[in-house]
Amino acid sequence: MFDIPDVKRRSAPRRMARIRCEAVSAEGFIAVGGTLTDVSETGLQLEAEVSLAVGEELYLSFQAPRTTQWVGMVARVTRATQLLDRPVCVAGLSIEEMDPVERSILAASVERLPVRPQKRRAPRDYAAWVAQVSGLTELHALH
Repeated sequence: MFDIPDVKRRSAPRRMARIRCEAVSAEGFIAVGGTLTDVSETGLQLEAEVSLAVGEELYLSFQAPRTTQWVGMVARVTRATQLLDRPVCVAGLSIEEMDPVERSILAASVERLPVRPQKRRAPRDYAAWVAQVSGLTELHALH
């Protein structure tokens, strides 16, 4: 029969890391500190020392993994969860702006990190499945 495809959420694999990071909120330049626990070419996971809000813009600076090179970027909070057992906010960040040379340095250094195993199966893309079953994908290809 037909297989229902998984939703593809990330454009780059997440890599395990534990990198001390200097993070500052763009609004008011308030230090949020933190540690990066997840790194990819397009996003990061930050354990911040203060609460963060979805949509908040941050300036980050840290040493690229396994190098002596520092990289800086502007990132936006895409999700934030306050942990109950520790005074830490775990935030998913999307990289918004970054110098092309620093992006290359980060990309090269991230490749050497182990890939983070997925915690759960990706959700199903039911819309793509319905389009496939109903023949809409073939009709769309004709136009």
